[in-house]
Amino acid sequence: MSINRFKRQGASRSYSPIHLTTASLVECYNTTLQSLLDQYAPFVVVKPRAHTNAPWYDRRCWTTKAATPRLERAYRRDKSESNRAAWKHQSQLLRATLRQRYVAYWSKTIADNSHDSKALWSKLDVLLKTTQQSLTLSPHIPPPLLRTSFGRRSTRYV
Repeated sequence: MSINRFKRQGASRSYSPIHLTTASLVECYNTTLQSLLDQYAPFVVVKPRAHTNAPWYDRRCWTTKAATPRLERAYRRDKSESNRAAWKHQSQLLRATLRQRYVAYWSKTIADNSHDSKALWSKLDVLLKTTQQSLTLSPHIPPPLLRTSFGRRSTRYV
């Protein structure tokens, strides 16, 4: 796509200078821009995700995880011992695959960044924050305020 072609297509609309009002100029701008956007960047419906996947969660993890509920449904449908064994085996495979990918990703990340302590700590910071997120207290919030906000949160769930 050349920039000249894009400019020509944007300037292809012609309006008579006699009928130039503010409203007609705004309408011309909007329709030209909308037609260019429709042509070069069409609207696509994207399903929003609640969270991004972990960096180690790859296609193999996804397919292994997707197979597990299918086998569980098959077992619950007919209660056969062979389907139960297949479901249990798939569940064990899922746990092993997730653990293997997690360990392999973090081992590789640590090895790749072992020469650069700043990069290493920025990567490890992500790991440490996810494992200790609930235990972290902010040092600049006074303890009485923490107790108050914790008390409000805990009474909501009791």
